[in-house]
Amino acid sequence: MILARLLAANMVPVIWVPPAHVRNLRYQLSQRRQLVGMHTQTVNRMHSVAHRHHLSHPRGKRFNQKNTQWQQDDVLSDSEKFQLELDMNTKKHLYEQAERITTRLARMSHQKPWAESMMYLMQLPGFGVITGMTVLGAIGEITRFESPRHLASYSGLIPGLEQSGEKLRGKKITKEGRKDLRWAIQSSWTNGGGSSPAGREV
Repeated sequence: MILARLLAANMVPVIWVPPAHVRNLRYQLSQRRQLVGMHTQTVNRMHSVAHRHHLSHPRGKRFNQKNTQWQQDDVLSDSEKFQLELDMNTKKHLYEQAERITTRLARMSHQKPWAESMMYLMQLPGFGVITGMTVLGAIGEITRFESPRHLASYSGLIPGLEQSGEKLRGKKITKEGRKDLRWAIQSSWTNGGGSSPAGREV
């Protein structure tokens, strides 16, 4: 009864439900983030073994297949060598799977309904396929936002305010809203050479 009255008074806010193509894009991006996260955990575990034994690493990408000689050092136990071998295989597999999704996302970025918007995003400094598609997937239909400020608030990139009596004090960004959208925008700032908060490409 109460809900019916609120509906009759037009006091129930409209909730936007992402259509199928937006849900699909978000799912692909989520899968990639999970794979990248597991890849990072694997690499960190290998770093931990190397640091524990003060093993020196070759310059460049330390855990490439060509840079595995240190993993046979006599200071390592058999179980540690075995674990490093497993981690190398795991790292390679996770990287390949993430790259498959990246290729799929790149293909999607040239197709409707993403192609037109991506054409504009890719002209912005610091934007690539992943950051661009992340922004589009997070926003969905941009016309659902009443103003640019509403969109900025949705990303959590607007500064907060602290009010005490008649005094207003600015705070850091709220970090409320969609985390993936905030990451993509901050990442583009960093990759584009700006001075805004740092973000890291997954």
